Amino acid sequence: MKTVFSAKNGISSNKGRKRDVSGGLVVNSVMISEDQANLLESNPEIVGVEEDKIITIDWKKHQFDDKDWLGQGNEYDKSARTSNLSKRADFTTSFNFTNDYSQWTQVKMAPWNLARLSMTDSAMITEYFPYGVSYYYPPPNLNNTGTVIAYVLDSGINENHAELAGKIVHNTSLVTTEDTQDLLGHGTFVASIIAGKTIGVSRVAKIASIKILDAKGDSTISKLISALGQAYELKKSTFSNYPGVVNLSLNSDGTSALIPMAINELRKLGVLTIISAGNNGKDACDYSPAGDPNGLTVGSTTPLNDGFASFSNYGTCVDILAPGSIIAGADSAVDAGITYSSGTSHSAPIVTGICTLVLQQNPGLSAKDLKSAILSSALKDMVQGVPPDTPNLLAWNGYNGNRMAINFS
Repeated sequence: MKTVFSAKNGISSNKGRKRDVSGGLVVNSVMISEDQANLLESNPEIVGVEEDKIITIDWKKHQFDDKDWLGQGNEYDKSARTSNLSKRADFTTSFNFTNDYSQWTQVKMAPWNLARLSMTDSAMITEYFPYGVSYYYPPPNLNNTGTVIAYVLDSGINENHAELAGKIVHNTSLVTTEDTQDLLGHGTFVASIIAGKTIGVSRVAKIASIKILDAKGDSTISKLISALGQAYELKKSTFSNYPGVVNLSLNSDGTSALIPMAINELRKLGVLTIISAGNNGKDACDYSPAGDPNGLTVGSTTPLNDGFASFSNYGTCVDILAPGSIIAGADSAVDAGITYSSGTSHSAPIVTGICTLVLQQNPGLSAKDLKSAILSSALKDMVQGVPPDTPNLLAWNGYNGNRMAINFS
């Protein structure tokens, strides 16, 4: 099976037959020989032809009881490092958030992955895991619309979940045998990390869900490119007045030359694509879209003094790290349920959430400048056990005020 990526302006859809869904680039999956593929590639109207590879995610929810929490951690230094609960003068940010931290909203008893975003240094496990330290996020810029679109290309979404009620502004499925319902749970979980009402990074984000993963967590490169095309057209039409960012918490087995082309078209529109590094414990450059320099690729850290997650892909194609172990998210099977999961799939939406906060303040920011702001504002050399050639940058939302910790002893 080959993916045929045609036309030159814009990007579009679909699988199996020629169908221009969004009016730009057309994506087809066809059975052809190598000779036929070479002939197609010689056509000036064809951008590229490649094997239509499978995309599969292996996602499992954690099942914990109370005693399990303190047993979680990593193989790195477990000595106690007390956290400074006051602001640090030596940390600066490229974000255009107010420095009057009394205006920031405090979320008490936040999940550790949220609280970590508002901390400038490591803290011992009993201080913030799984709950105990507050999360802080900046006030919106009232001169702007207030809405930022997060395009979530995943397994669909449970619109009835309490965390996401009123947050969904678009919901379609490219899985021909399934509707928009999230039968896997992954998409709902990811979306709640970005924009959940109590467990989300961003309260200003709205979700545009494009389903490409089926109930088993399977998809194809052609579906992914088609979904990127749909996001492209939504940005040009329905959501033209709103800044946006794409979240891809998935990767194909191997690399693709066509996915970066689609991501680059979105970049030209000002839409940055946030990508999970992958959970293979290998070089992220060997996977797509993780290896795409046009996006922003996110690896994972664990609690217990910010260890690099052993499952996370690594290397020069990783741009930044974010919490990815034992992350709280919406359980799609229960309309008010919260569950826990680990993986770079959950690190990416954490960074996506930060991006939406930045875009709300600066809606005209280019994808290049947004990526630069996220990376230049990251905490440096905080993570232990980072593999060679992997940036030691930890995602930070710019909060540098006093924090509140809750002691249970």
